[in-house]
Amino acid sequence: LVPPVRSSEAAVTLHNRTGQGQDNLVKTYDVNSTPDLERFVGKNIQGTWMLEVNDDTNQDEGNIVSLSLEITY
Repeated sequence: LVPPVRSSEAAVTLHNRTGQGQDNLVKTYDVNSTPDLERFVGKNIQGTWMLEVNDDTNQDEGNIVSLSLEITY
């Protein structure tokens, strides 16, 4: 997940290679499951957000069917 301010410090890895071989990954990421999201607390979060996806395995393939971003503060 890359916020409006693009920098290597701002980017957060939400998912990293878990669940291989399983169908239909449905996940929710919050500050409890992904502590790096804390870096956005108290920051100006307005702007265009970007999801960057890298598939660097030769096994499973898939599609992103839906995605939503809910920010609560």
